[in-house]
Amino acid sequence: MHYTPPVFRPAFEENTPLLQVTDGCSYNKCSFCSMYRSVPFRVSPMEEVEADLYELRNSVRFLPRLFLVNGDPFVLSTEKLAQIVERVIYYFPECETISCFCHLPNLYRKSVEDLKYLRSLGFNQINIGIESAVDSVLDMFHKGYHVDEVYEQCGKLNEAGMEFSMNIIMGALGNGEYHELAAANAKLLNTVKPYLFFTTSLYSLPGSELYEILERQDFQDNTYGQLIAEEIEMLSALKLEHTYYYGLHPSNPIPFDGMLPEDQGKIIGILKQMLTIFPEALLNKPPERGHEGGVLLPDNWQEL
Repeated sequence: MHYTPPVFRPAFEENTPLLQVTDGCSYNKCSFCSMYRSVPFRVSPMEEVEADLYELRNSVRFLPRLFLVNGDPFVLSTEKLAQIVERVIYYFPECETISCFCHLPNLYRKSVEDLKYLRSLGFNQINIGIESAVDSVLDMFHKGYHVDEVYEQCGKLNEAGMEFSMNIIMGALGNGEYHELAAANAKLLNTVKPYLFFTTSLYSLPGSELYEILERQDFQDNTYGQLIAEEIEMLSALKLEHTYYYGLHPSNPIPFDGMLPEDQGKIIGILKQMLTIFPEALLNKPPERGHEGGVLLPDNWQEL
């Protein structure tokens, strides 16, 4: 298989086979991300894609779902994506869903009719790193768009019947502020209705642009207690149906997942209980900057 390292996929796609159709990321400017900084962007020749599909067919007996890598394959034209799908279906006629990362501006050049066409071919449940519904945070992250464009482009996906997941970063305002983030992110999720949303807490690795930005600015990282409180406020404001919450990233103080609304009350209840269990000294402490790991659940958390 042709894989240009590093290769990334969402954690919830861990069991999905991967097919490389691009190298690196066509945008490669997000301030918190260093995943593809050293990898020039390149579109995989169809000869490589074909060879990989042939190899995959010889090693995978049944493939109902496929995830395209690397950074943002949805930057490819509708025609190019359709050509790739045609070859996928040739080798795997049982494949029902083809997913990938998508930087939001990649949707600008695709009409609703384009998206409907791609959906009819099997493209669905693409992953979009929205990160925040607050413009100042999007600017700090160098995302290249504002929240009004998020509503517009996700509206196109909904009109086309194409499901999508989205990423949300908690604690992104810092300085003890989180009410605005919780409310804005909940409003966005309630409006655009992703089939799945994925949360992380703000962390910045040394060497990333965001790490330098936070070091230069008067930015105090939010505490564990504030991160948990933000998550509670956001989840409490959600009115979603049959939506999977994936909050298992190691940066989250309390890793949790579940279906909403079925598990919503349980998750909120346990998060609130954790605020009474953890020592105040720990809750008042911010996570170590540059460190992904959050607070571990107590051993008896399933009994709570």
